[in-house]
Amino acid sequence: MNDQHSPQNTVSVLLVNGWSDDNKGDAAIVEGFSRSMSRAAEAEGHRLELSLISNFSGPNSEMGYHYRHTKNAYPGGVYASLLPVNLTVPSGGVATKALRRALQLLIATLLLALPRSRLIARLLSEPQRRTLERFHGAGVVASKGGHIFASNGSPLSLVGLFSNLYPLLLAQRLSIPTGIYGQSIGPVIGANHRKLLSRVLKRMRFVYLREPTSVEYVRALLPTAHHTRLKLVWDTAFSIESAPLPERVTAKLPERFVALTVRQWAFPFDVPGRRNALYEAYLSAIAHVVRQVVTELETDVVVVPQVIGPTGLENDLTAQDQLKARLGEQNRVHYLHDDFTAGQLMNLYGRATLLIGTRFHSVILALAAGTPAVAIAYHGFKTRGIMQMLGLEQYVLDIGALDREDLWQRVLAAYGEREAYAGYLSKRIPPIAKDEAETARQVVDLLGSERLSP
Repeated sequence: MNDQHSPQNTVSVLLVNGWSDDNKGDAAIVEGFSRSMSRAAEAEGHRLELSLISNFSGPNSEMGYHYRHTKNAYPGGVYASLLPVNLTVPSGGVATKALRRALQLLIATLLLALPRSRLIARLLSEPQRRTLERFHGAGVVASKGGHIFASNGSPLSLVGLFSNLYPLLLAQRLSIPTGIYGQSIGPVIGANHRKLLSRVLKRMRFVYLREPTSVEYVRALLPTAHHTRLKLVWDTAFSIESAPLPERVTAKLPERFVALTVRQWAFPFDVPGRRNALYEAYLSAIAHVVRQVVTELETDVVVVPQVIGPTGLENDLTAQDQLKARLGEQNRVHYLHDDFTAGQLMNLYGRATLLIGTRFHSVILALAAGTPAVAIAYHGFKTRGIMQMLGLEQYVLDIGALDREDLWQRVLAAYGEREAYAGYLSKRIPPIAKDEAETARQVVDLLGSERLSP
């Protein structure tokens, strides 16, 4: 075996924009990425050293909480953010938070201008200095999958877009190869917003997107010469494996049930005066379908928290409570409140007869487990795009135009065709794992032409 494929050759990947294990979709994305890349690196005779840069910059206890389930996926360690997307302020009001945020932005911008300055590095906290050192030792910096590169045109959304692009900008300033793997991109509203995104994308070594609409969106953003770097790939969550459920959960699951995920949604891209009414229509439609499943199909419904944080607006338990208030004491409806791993959720959805999913990674995990699903798309291109890739677009509805009877008819159709649907999945899902393995192998090969090791 030659030196290039020697087991001692380390593929050093710094994964950025880590969120939290409170978000099980995010956890599934990273777990799938780690699993695929580790296997591909091993097959090529390399060792993968995967490190994570968090979007948080709090104490070690906070990091330990946010990556409590997936910490083993990062043998290279978890590091604090240089520009936190969420700024934790122990005390003080809005003015204090705004001042702290402005100070973070100033230091981060100075670091971007002079990334090798020791003087500016001294302005960072000790955890952030360790993060900067990790950047200097990285072979490649990649943004994990998800949907974080979007904006509604507001100044605040520009700050958010900049925060998510920041670690990639810094890596490019340090001449470190960069890329994105399994992202959805867009919509990005505003000329300055698109210009910022385009600038970063142009300098990437690879741009791997998880549905056709994002590919076309990025094609329109970039000059033709950069289109060869674009590739359509599967969401890495398809690569995770099922994990055993706690016995206390399996003991209370009905023998036959329909699983349901609901979420809070503020309709940020809609007219402000319509947002509350749209959310109410969504919850009312879900409540109607739950009643129909219980009475017409004589089947239990299990409501599952796919996401429990890390922010209040992301917590599905709140949406569960709002749904329960509309349903009242509805028989045969069960509400779970557990902190599951992504693998455990895959196991849970795999036991269901059908999933009705607003959280799209609940849909992915169900489909990967062979369970038919009806998806409610709430933002961007990911839900409709990936379901179209799977040939399942007839089972997608838009949250902003959700009609209760239409939703019920889609659920009824999927339920009635569940055996044929499951049979289709048994043929459609296995090739996805092979495609994902091949994509990971191509990334490892691609990185072989870059500087892999510290």
